Amino acid sequence: MMRRCVLMMMVVLMFGFDVQARSQLADKIIAVVDDEIILQSDIERTMQQELMTKGVSARDVPEAQLVEMFNQILENEVQDKLLLVRAEEDSIDVDAEYIEELVRLRMRQFKDQNGPEAFNAELERMGLTDRLFRDYLRQNFRRDAIRQQMHGMLKQRVNVSPRDVAEFQKKYLAGESEIDAVSISHIVITPKPTGDKVKKARKQAEELMVRIKAGEDFAELAREYSEDPGSGSQGGDLGFFSRGTMVPEFEEAAFALKPGEMSDLVQTKYGFHIIRTDELAADQVRARHILL
Repeated sequence: MMRRCVLMMMVVLMFGFDVQARSQLADKIIAVVDDEIILQSDIERTMQQELMTKGVSARDVPEAQLVEMFNQILENEVQDKLLLVRAEEDSIDVDAEYIEELVRLRMRQFKDQNGPEAFNAELERMGLTDRLFRDYLRQNFRRDAIRQQMHGMLKQRVNVSPRDVAEFQKKYLAGESEIDAVSISHIVITPKPTGDKVKKARKQAEELMVRIKAGEDFAELAREYSEDPGSGSQGGDLGFFSRGTMVPEFEEAAFALKPGEMSDLVQTKYGFHIIRTDELAADQVRARHILL
């Protein structure tokens, strides 16, 4: 089905993103995606929430940087809506209870940093409410989970052999030395966000690392223990991927490894990862992982 995405305008805000001043201005439709509108206030609210997560105020950010941030968030919002349309067409959804647990964990982390009173005061200063901030986190976690599932589905549909990659390199990448993609395997343990369960997941991941170092088969352990729905049944194989595909912590670890090397325990918002890089190629890495 042909889907419609019309950008109505790119808005350059010249009034410093002051929350009180903003409330006195008329709202604007700045984009339409598949008959869904995106309002200027939607983007401004997301900006406030992102600044909140970084612990900075819009008043402390140069105007040019705010404009760039606004336009980037607008572009991301359009892409997210298109992603959700595709996910709906492919009947992809995520566990709502799991997303809520991630939100609760992240909120607890924010409040533990400087105390609940300071956190609530910062929300008020930014013109946000607890509910709006939770909605922002919930949307981000859900989007990332859907992306991960779609990546897993795409990987299962496309099969590129190491020989195909080598032939492509020889034909098109002669003389290229920079490694921008790897092939990895991973094991991921996804803890439910409570202190005891996080500790249990970490302990389980550390025990698996010991077993792998002792000679047990990485792929078999991934099939048995990994909680990644996309790669677990494939022995943790993620296939080849490029820079910018994975979350930063995961990507940094994968590209730092040599073929056959296993990472230390890597923690991301998805859980604990054990990563093994299988192959390196210009612009790609192939790896396995176990998610716990």
